[in-house]
Amino acid sequence: WNISDFSPCSKPCGGGEMTRKVQCIHEVLRGPASTLVVSNDNCPQPPPLEKQFCNVFECPSRWKVEPWSKCSKSCGGGEKIRKIRCMKEKAFGQVVELAPSQCPKHRPKTQKVCNSKPCPVGDDIVPSHGSYEQQHPKKTVFLKIGGKAVVFAGTNLKIRCPRKNNSTMVLWYKNSEQVRNASPFEFAWCFREHLTL
Repeated sequence: WNISDFSPCSKPCGGGEMTRKVQCIHEVLRGPASTLVVSNDNCPQPPPLEKQFCNVFECPSRWKVEPWSKCSKSCGGGEKIRKIRCMKEKAFGQVVELAPSQCPKHRPKTQKVCNSKPCPVGDDIVPSHGSYEQQHPKKTVFLKIGGKAVVFAGTNLKIRCPRKNNSTMVLWYKNSEQVRNASPFEFAWCFREHLTL
């Protein structure tokens, strides 16, 4: 049998393995190239072990951290969170969860600030406070945000809000009462309920 040295243990604790190369060789001539690898049946049985257990003892308890979540905001200061658990690996690789008090006192952070750069300014709805009174029949009248208008019955109104704003936060009014459908109306203005989304 030609036997190499064992490799280092695959794990520092929790039960690892050491391996080595075991070959049955036949010596044909003297010198460095004088051997030939043959079938194991040609050598005394049983063959020497190729694997051996090592470091078969419990690992110290440790914190296991999960990946960070996505940032809660794209700008203006958001938050990332992650879960941590106290874990311990037994002598033969079984992993168990322990109470947090059984792990090291230095506990990994579970929250951190992200995307703290200020949000870009622009695309806010700036009321025009202008007014429009229709003088001639038109199919469609285009108005600015925050404007007021008196139009003929049956005229379509188009008031375009900046596309980045949340359309659910834009309210429509007719004669000081909120309008909840898309039917044409004579007197209208549009504004954002909140300046910050």
